Amino acid sequence: MKRVFRYAYWRWRGVRERYVEPFATTLWHRLYGRRKIRTMPGYRKPGSKVAIYLIYPKWTVQPSHIRSMAYLAEKGFSVIVVSNLALSPNDIDLLRPHSTSIIERPNIGYDFGGYQDGVRSIRSCRDALDQLILVNDSTWFPLAGSRDWIEDVSALGVDFAGAASNLGLAPLAPEEFRSFEWSYETGRPQFHYGSYALSFGKKILRDGAFWSFWDRFQITNDKIQTVRRGEVGLSQLLIGRGHSHGCTLAMDDLGSYVASLSDERLGQLVRALIIPQERELSVAKAAFLAHEPASAEWRGDAVRFILNAIARTGISYALPELTVRELGFPFLKKSPLFLDSEGCRETLRILKMQPDPIGTELLAEARHMMGTDEPERKRLVSTKAA
Repeated sequence: MKRVFRYAYWRWRGVRERYVEPFATTLWHRLYGRRKIRTMPGYRKPGSKVAIYLIYPKWTVQPSHIRSMAYLAEKGFSVIVVSNLALSPNDIDLLRPHSTSIIERPNIGYDFGGYQDGVRSIRSCRDALDQLILVNDSTWFPLAGSRDWIEDVSALGVDFAGAASNLGLAPLAPEEFRSFEWSYETGRPQFHYGSYALSFGKKILRDGAFWSFWDRFQITNDKIQTVRRGEVGLSQLLIGRGHSHGCTLAMDDLGSYVASLSDERLGQLVRALIIPQERELSVAKAAFLAHEPASAEWRGDAVRFILNAIARTGISYALPELTVRELGFPFLKKSPLFLDSEGCRETLRILKMQPDPIGTELLAEARHMMGTDEPERKRLVSTKAA
């Protein structure tokens, strides 16, 4: 009987997470939440290229927010700021000179909830749009000396572009990494582009299915369901409708590129891997490094270990030592500061390599986010690691 109840509970939980909670959350937001939305004008004029910039200013508006907005404005985009938290008068004063409008909304639905309200705000002028960008502040961008993301999007010449993709690879269990083969395929059923930076061209903006997606999208406070319904759902919709697509962090040849690196560099990359919240892979990494380089097969093993870790963790998180420092990727994820002690140390190390004034700015923000100064953070991290 216990098994029956356990199975029934498991089934109910799945139904609740997949259907009941999104329906209830969406209904509440449409009936009550949107009444709390406040829209304020910015100082910049609207144009045919729009960037919806979603922020969660838990630590107030930072200089990096303003720098991101300034970059978008310099590229000719009208910036609509969507804040998932209430803004102070000082925050609003900082945002207005770089924005066309500012939307303050309840913190509901993660990034796709904010994007949805931002998209709703431009629906009436959709026929005049040439390009729409969705970006959020889960990353620092652009980084000093990095590639120009918007220029790279333009060079791709596709209808739909992301900064990076996920689930285009078939990862193996950590202990099975020696059998991993790099086979990047955009046709995989859960393949999608990361929602922290997306671009849509004119062809998509004239496709009614794109706007219908946002009309019927059910927001949810479940992160996994947000990824499935949002990132995967939108990517698969546009790919299924025949729109051309690509990402600026090219994945096709990344396996060959890693395999071409020196033994010394491969060792550096294994040590620099960020593995947030996956204990099995972290244990496998420690075990691998304990035998470095102990055999003639070490080089091939190192390549496959790195590539399998990328497949499991996602390129956006796994290896900024490669993507940011070597490939010029202009985005650096913020969440490893809190998710994993090694990820925290690695993120701070990458920030320290940024030249001033950006390096000083970002390090100060990271320390402010962590709520402590760096020496104390080092003590806490070393204690957790032990």
